[in-house]
Amino acid sequence: MIGLIHHTPTRRALLAITAVVFAGLALQTLLRPDLVALVVGNGLRSANDYSELHAIYAGLWLGHTALGLLAARHVDRQPLLGDVLALLIFSQAVGRVMSAAQWGWPDGMLRVMMAVEVISGLTLWLVRPHRKPAV
Repeated sequence: MIGLIHHTPTRRALLAITAVVFAGLALQTLLRPDLVALVVGNGLRSANDYSELHAIYAGLWLGHTALGLLAARHVDRQPLLGDVLALLIFSQAVGRVMSAAQWGWPDGMLRVMMAVEVISGLTLWLVRPHRKPAV
């Protein structure tokens, strides 16, 4: 993949920051599911509601955390790990665009989240590890 910026320490830092952000979001879900549900517009009326909220906003985001930490650790040897994380993040914004076609654009915090998803996904793709010289 061709990036605009080739700087391994920057990419490593971006991946680590991304991991920390997702860890914080997952922790917030575990500690305050009612608040997270309110922000994302989900009602918590049944075990299924709580299960779905925790599956996505805790479980999947903890997976993002693990992938971000792994990608940061292996930034030079396995740049694809960071690319996969970027794809997962950017795909969230793509899903919001698909929803907007039928239901309209998100508002409030979800609009902010969409912007962050686009910016962070693209940034992770554009900042690459140093290129290794051809042998």
